[in-house]
Amino acid sequence: MKSKLHKRLSAPGLLEAVRLRFGCISDPLAGKTAFPLVNCLMSGLALFGLKYASLLQFAQSSADEKIRHNLKSLYGVGKVPSDTYLRTRLDEVSPERLQRAFKVCFSGVQRRNQLPLFEFLEGYY
Repeated sequence: MKSKLHKRLSAPGLLEAVRLRFGCISDPLAGKTAFPLVNCLMSGLALFGLKYASLLQFAQSSADEKIRHNLKSLYGVGKVPSDTYLRTRLDEVSPERLQRAFKVCFSGVQRRNQLPLFEFLEGYY
């Protein structure tokens, strides 16, 4: 029997929490680029969340109206940077700076006793 997830633990809720944490990461190019770091980070997350095989495929498919809608409504990304630009911006970010977003999501799920819903293989989440 599946139980209903709390609003904050739904996909939109978790993505919003991640976006807030990503927004706290300092952006050395703030105000100097059309693509803030938070949008690049969320684009990278969308690339994996929407299961694209490559950055190029992701950038090209963002021209599709349905994909653009999902990127905007779920990930808060209005315009997707090119694959080269995205790679360059994401290479600047240390993985340790992204851990806070994971910890916030994980602790929220754990605190509400919803961790079993995210178990996929013998105790792995």
